[in-house]
Amino acid sequence: IKTELAKLIMDQFSSPSENEEAIQEWKKIHNPKSRAVPDDVKEIKLGEEFFAETPEPLLVWVLSKLSFIPSVSEGRRLIKAGGLYLSEDKITDEKFPIQKGKEYLVRQGKKGKFLKIIS
Repeated sequence: IKTELAKLIMDQFSSPSENEEAIQEWKKIHNPKSRAVPDDVKEIKLGEEFFAETPEPLLVWVLSKLSFIPSVSEGRRLIKAGGLYLSEDKITDEKFPIQKGKEYLVRQGKKGKFLKIIS
């Protein structure tokens, strides 16, 4: 019923084809059985400044510098609460290092925001 109501409201403001695309994208992201990555994930390539102090900076530090999370301590709280993921794997190590030459798909929360980091 909620989906039908949302569709009726959406049809008043945009075309049915745009609405159908939006519904499919929503279902793709919010379906826990087959959760997928949205098509428009923000992608960031890390510069040398991220590796200046240490060859393997901590993920929480990098996410904080990129403003994906408010602070390093908030990132640690997210990890303790089980709210930060790499791809579909829950991050459990607060000191998870970012290695040069790799790609990381970070997700905050079950339905939250995504970020692709290229180191």
